[in-house]
Amino acid sequence: MNKIVTISLSALVLGGLIAPKFVGGQLNDSLHEIVKTVNDVPGYTMSIKDIESNWFSTSAVLVVGITPGTFTQGSYVEMEELTLETEYSATHGPFRFGEHSGLGWVGWSAKVDGEALREALEWPLEQAFYQIESSMGLFGGHTYADTITAFSAKKSDEDISVTFSGYQGEGSYDGQGLEYSAIMRDFTLASGEVDVTLNDLTLDMLLETSIEEVLANGIYDSSTKMNFANIDVNIKDEAKKVTLSDLYMTVATVLEPKEQLMDMKLAYGVNNLAVDDFAAQDIALEFEMNNLSGEFIQAYQAESKAIASANGVADPTKLIEFLNNNLLLLVKANPEVNITSLRGTLPQGKFSSHFNTSLVNITSLPAQLADPSFWLTHALVDANINGDKAAIEWIATNMMQMQLAKDPGTAGMTEAEITDLANQQVPAMLSMFAQQGFLTATETNYNSTLTLKDKALILNDKPIPLPF
Repeated sequence: MNKIVTISLSALVLGGLIAPKFVGGQLNDSLHEIVKTVNDVPGYTMSIKDIESNWFSTSAVLVVGITPGTFTQGSYVEMEELTLETEYSATHGPFRFGEHSGLGWVGWSAKVDGEALREALEWPLEQAFYQIESSMGLFGGHTYADTITAFSAKKSDEDISVTFSGYQGEGSYDGQGLEYSAIMRDFTLASGEVDVTLNDLTLDMLLETSIEEVLANGIYDSSTKMNFANIDVNIKDEAKKVTLSDLYMTVATVLEPKEQLMDMKLAYGVNNLAVDDFAAQDIALEFEMNNLSGEFIQAYQAESKAIASANGVADPTKLIEFLNNNLLLLVKANPEVNITSLRGTLPQGKFSSHFNTSLVNITSLPAQLADPSFWLTHALVDANINGDKAAIEWIATNMMQMQLAKDPGTAGMTEAEITDLANQQVPAMLSMFAQQGFLTATETNYNSTLTLKDKALILNDKPIPLPF
């Protein structure tokens, strides 16, 4: 028995000494694979500046470059290229000692000191601006936590101050799925013109696939929700206060594995909105795209660099060539693009609407992609808008005010005069729409329904001739 115990202990110790070297070699290879992967992503670069690996540990300096112009092409936003040096350190297991002590194959951390940001921001000298720590257990599961430090900023000459309470996230990864959640408690901006306060930003994310699959295919099951508990904005020049409570954005993707079709659902909304004395509830836009061809998505990802011109904008000739070769993959899957809900509750009443569209029964493309008759033959539309009369009239009046404000003919009019003009025109306009059949009206309600099938367009039960 003693001999068995001695042999077992010896094997355990020997394994504990030899295993770190194998882990260190795999870690080194993984770092180089990560660098290659990042460099394949538009807008990002990565290189290994220094790396040192021994039996029990690895350390490296990773240089990450971000080119904001890749994401802001065609917009008025101009941002300088950003270069960040990240200090990476790891301890190899199964028995880990020192900074990442514990039992497991790898413990590692990465830090961005953010020294270049200290010209504008203040935070403790001993604290990195961003830090992530992770551990890989003996059975391959990963846990990790990341933080952005709390900071403040103040520009006395511009009467601007900023405070940020910090950001804390944590997650896990088991090779088949990734979970992540994070919170930011408070952010405030105060200036002579506007004060902004954000409270309790939360982020929850679930990816139901492996990291390798995410990088290789880009289509997978996932869900993400971002929520702001409260946002307050005080516009001092206009003496206007805006409050938003429970502001959210959700994104979910579902992959049908056999046909490789993906559904994507997005929702944007705010449960409570107040602007001075005006209050609204459940303002929401819900949007979905269904039956998206995974084969088409992967083909586009593979060709995206070739399609893009030197300035990052799609080359029309290359894009048309790509569509001629691949569009059938997308449209033969009966794709749908739907606004499933646009709704709200106003002081004047409620409104709701949807606009659903799809393409069906396409087996081949037309000789001319721009042939409208072909697409109308295969298009389905189902749309409706419904609302309390006072709510629809309030929305129409505000839209009319915005149009009149841009009209050169009202250049000399005051805001009150434009409002009066809109109030006079909207009832007559809606009455005319009702008489022409675009709306159905009752004493308390407006409603309108639109359908398209087999090239037959129906508006409120009345056929509408099509020119094609």
